[in-house]
Amino acid sequence: MIFLDDEYNRIFEEMGTIRKRLNELEEDKKIQEFLRLKRDYEILSKEKNRIYKLMKYEEYERCQHILVYTKITKDVRGRIQKSCGCIKCGLDDRVLHNKTSEVFYDQKVMYDFLKEKSPWGVQGKDSGYACSLPLARAIYSRIKEVHPDIDDKTALKYFEIALDNIRKIPVSKNREFKRAVRLSLCGQFNKWYEQDVIKEQ
Repeated sequence: MIFLDDEYNRIFEEMGTIRKRLNELEEDKKIQEFLRLKRDYEILSKEKNRIYKLMKYEEYERCQHILVYTKITKDVRGRIQKSCGCIKCGLDDRVLHNKTSEVFYDQKVMYDFLKEKSPWGVQGKDSGYACSLPLARAIYSRIKEVHPDIDDKTALKYFEIALDNIRKIPVSKNREFKRAVRLSLCGQFNKWYEQDVIKEQ
């Protein structure tokens, strides 16, 4: 059985050895430079994140949102609950219900924005479609690329036509792959199914 004072002394001596070696290493010019650069990098990273948050807040506030339903569920009482996202700026109120521990910084910015600025969810023009948000954003982005000066009403019409074509015109897996790549989606994008592109009645 190890006595507590023996274990304490062992740890104390080991810490002393490590501290001595750390003091020696602190005199090394390369390690000094490493520590300085690491500190500078962390400062710049915090400032970058601060500016990114301000930029995204400004983008979300300025955007005249065009919304699609990103998730439709029923609660225990059978009431329909809908999450929606903007095809223009990407604001997606599903972040308010994210139960996973892994949250990326841009999702946290979106979460904070919705909590601070829009407590009743995303407000904007309802497209009436339930759709994968990456697909919806890719289609809208493509429309804007071809027609940079298009107004929202016309863009939404083009968007609806594109979704209806995807829903009604079956294509091979190879065509689906090429279409995904053309829209700058992952080549294995799998949201082409009819139930993922539904016009609300």
